[in-house]
Amino acid sequence: QVGKDGNIFAPSKGKQYEVGVKYVPEDRPIVVTGAVYNLTKTNNLMADPEGSFFSVEGGEIRARGVEIEAKAALSASVNVVGSYTYTDAEYTTDTTYKGNTPAQVPKHMASLWADYTFFDGPLSGLTLGTGGRYTGSSYGDPANSFKVGSYTVVDALVRYDLARVGMAGSNVALHVNNLFDREYVASCFNTYGCFWGAERQVVATATFRF
Repeated sequence: QVGKDGNIFAPSKGKQYEVGVKYVPEDRPIVVTGAVYNLTKTNNLMADPEGSFFSVEGGEIRARGVEIEAKAALSASVNVVGSYTYTDAEYTTDTTYKGNTPAQVPKHMASLWADYTFFDGPLSGLTLGTGGRYTGSSYGDPANSFKVGSYTVVDALVRYDLARVGMAGSNVALHVNNLFDREYVASCFNTYGCFWGAERQVVATATFRF
């Protein structure tokens, strides 16, 4: 990638330290994982504060965070998955934005998903699922002059196991992202540039195993 002067940027380099843990109780169908990390990225690119659509080198970014995920089988039919991510990021060497939070980096993110599978009766083999994804507010520019609001979208799933018709290991599914077609701004990189969130998406899949 080149800057507005036509010169090629120096490559970005990163160094990350991470420690993780996994907990599985002997008497409960639960799995909990967690991790803490420290990431340092140099020669980071960011939007040109002068308003061009080129990128400029923005110095070093340090990001520290925590990631937690829990999975639980509440019964033979009900499964639940939840996750949470906390990120504390800042410019550490840039003379203009030192101490500021980079744009497009939310401090909090979380998700929750649950599904139910029918094993008996006429609906046997059918799975219904739904869940939400939360993204916290983020700064819209390196100067931290404004924020992009938080948002939550809901997803859904319908899946049918074809084992009922003699095709074990195969299934057909319908995935719907942003079920209610919520309109929202996902992020901004400067006062003149923002991204709309994805509209409702419907994806059909078929998986066959022979």
